[in-house]
Amino acid sequence: PDLGLSIERFYNPLIKTLQDLPMPVICAVNGVAAGAGANIPLACDLVLAARSAKFIQAFCKIGLVPDSGGSWFLPRLVGLARA
Repeated sequence: PDLGLSIERFYNPLIKTLQDLPMPVICAVNGVAAGAGANIPLACDLVLAARSAKFIQAFCKIGLVPDSGGSWFLPRLVGLARA
């Protein structure tokens, strides 16, 4: 499968929709959120993370750019040095 096409067609519109909603969006994470799954909560207004929650930007470990808005959201939420 063409992963780039999948991101453009499915994940990126989801992120844009979350950002454009007129009401606050609350996300709950229980377990591992990796790749695009880690970036979806970053697009929400409030994230509730269980003690078992882990956020992994797996793409950077293999030399790829974070998908689904991760490269835009993460530095703004945690700071440039931590991102």
